[in-house]
Amino acid sequence: MLAEKRLLETQLTLLIKKPDTLEIFLGLAKLDDIEEQLEKVRAELKQAQSMAAILAKPIPTPVTLPAVDAETVYKPFDRSSDAVGADVATVIQKHIKTHLDATGETWLGSGARNIRENKCPFCAQDLTNSGVSTAIRSYFSDEYRTYIDSLSTEIKILKERFGSAVFPQLRAAFSNQVAIAAQWNEELPIDKVAVDRILSDAEIAWKSASAQLGELVKNKLAQPLLCTERANVDKAIAEYNTAVNTLSNANDILSASRKKAEERKAALSKSTTAEIEGRLSRLENHKAR
Repeated sequence: MLAEKRLLETQLTLLIKKPDTLEIFLGLAKLDDIEEQLEKVRAELKQAQSMAAILAKPIPTPVTLPAVDAETVYKPFDRSSDAVGADVATVIQKHIKTHLDATGETWLGSGARNIRENKCPFCAQDLTNSGVSTAIRSYFSDEYRTYIDSLSTEIKILKERFGSAVFPQLRAAFSNQVAIAAQWNEELPIDKVAVDRILSDAEIAWKSASAQLGELVKNKLAQPLLCTERANVDKAIAEYNTAVNTLSNANDILSASRKKAEERKAALSKSTTAEIEGRLSRLENHKAR
């Protein structure tokens, strides 16, 4: 008899919805409107679960845009022959203008590093009594090499901030935020077409600016001790500003989407579904009783 009682208790326990115990279950009264109450609480739970899903959604964030600081862009292009003696620089620049082309400074620099036993590294001519040779070696001194290394570092930083590889990174960042905003599309649609159009317009301006900057860098590296006219640099800066200002319009769309999402979250109940699930389990136990 005791074994049968234990078996019955075990079977009943399997039917009971937690957290109710067997004792609580046995004390539950019969409810005439149980089906109506179950339907009501199930609907309440479904709504709460929907709210929880909405509250868990990420919200879009505006993309951080490059700061186009004119002085930063000017810096490598403003540098000139201050690193070497003015008289020596004059001799070398005159020699390049008379006998060589725009790449003459690079060519002479390579030769200066390879002079051995006072002989020209290109034709083996004796350079002992050559005034130009002496000027070349003075021109391409340790100070010059330090200057070139420093200039190269500045140009590298410039490319990292404004090179052609930067815009694809910006586009990817915007695409990521638009995808986040799209998760709210049923309630808060985002104008993807407008964002795509903005990105396309900005890309045109960025590519133009990047091409201009690339040409300026090429010329600067070919003649590193010649100062670049700021007017030429300004053209690239203007294009970069156009690109960034255009991208800010896409950020305006993301900001508006973010604000709406935040307002939507704030309006929803932050209560958990645990309490509702507990009431539903109790009602199901009432029904089983």
